[in-house]
Amino acid sequence: MASTDIKAFYLNGLPAPIPLNPKTMPLIDSNSPVHSVAASSGSDTTDNTLCHICSDRATGNHYAHRNACRACRLRRCINAGMKATAIQNERDVIGKRRKLENEEETSTHFLQSLIYSEKLCLQLRESVIKSTEQVVYDKGKIDYKEHAHFATLNDVGTSIHQQLCILVEWSKSISQFQEISLNDQASLLKANAAPLIVLGVAYRSLNTDGGVFLANEKILSTDNSTLIGDINLVVARIINELVHPMRELSYDTNDYVALKAAIFFNPYSIQPTDATTTSILKHTRLLALKALKNNKPDDYDECRFGQLLLLLPAVHSIAQQLVEDVQLCHLFQLTNVDELMQELILHEGKPKDQPQTAIIKKLKSPV
Repeated sequence: MASTDIKAFYLNGLPAPIPLNPKTMPLIDSNSPVHSVAASSGSDTTDNTLCHICSDRATGNHYAHRNACRACRLRRCINAGMKATAIQNERDVIGKRRKLENEEETSTHFLQSLIYSEKLCLQLRESVIKSTEQVVYDKGKIDYKEHAHFATLNDVGTSIHQQLCILVEWSKSISQFQEISLNDQASLLKANAAPLIVLGVAYRSLNTDGGVFLANEKILSTDNSTLIGDINLVVARIINELVHPMRELSYDTNDYVALKAAIFFNPYSIQPTDATTTSILKHTRLLALKALKNNKPDDYDECRFGQLLLLLPAVHSIAQQLVEDVQLCHLFQLTNVDELMQELILHEGKPKDQPQTAIIKKLKSPV
């Protein structure tokens, strides 16, 4: 190549010749002018050693200005005969960023659907409270004369039943839950009912001091909890291990609904009937965790997401002790336990081969 030609390459900023195999990279149309020049360049060159951009003998190295803008380089390549259809968009960094933005939009949409489901539960709460006001759980073996201003055992039993009813309706309002089989739905509710009750009590008690705020708007203090059979000090643990850390983290409704979904859609809490159910649960839980992580982006602390996840062991541990308290109260005939509490809290009830259980009936009923 003549020195004047090399100088022209530098001045024009054209890409340098590189060895390309036309059989593996058919970027040039056979009718393009570049292909015609390459075919008539001389007998001492072959197609395998010619640059597809400048038609000069390939040296294996670029000697032009690589730092030209991407748009200019692309325009030169297309003008030289490259097919626009040969551009691989999937290898572009901008494309990856666009995909990440789409994933964030999906998690945001999922968070909005969870907030809608929570609002629906608040609307159902009043009707559930009215329907359970006449149910008696306390068997009258505890004297409340000196503690008339505290929540009674009947209040606690009513609150648990109300939360279970609302939990079933909440789960039915989530589209991903409706995609799995009826048996898997029942199994998921059994596995996660107690932890979600504990999480709900802690969230409602953020503005309560010295006790927990029950679903029926009764306050159960730490001093009165042992009187109604809380031998495991569940109330004290909820306050110390959940309420106080939540206050420090400025725990809000978005955090609550996202963490609630992350607990509920745990694919390892049940044995799914098929692989599709496992995939749905994993994907839904991932959406919940992303929504939890992306909450409060303006004042985001990289440790906050981890601190929120550290609440989960305490939630499950306290839930197990809550189940033990209910079992002991039922064993010593301190309280009545309805069919729904037997299935979701104590995991008792009809055998699995009998479909018309309390859970199945509620799952089949309209929202």
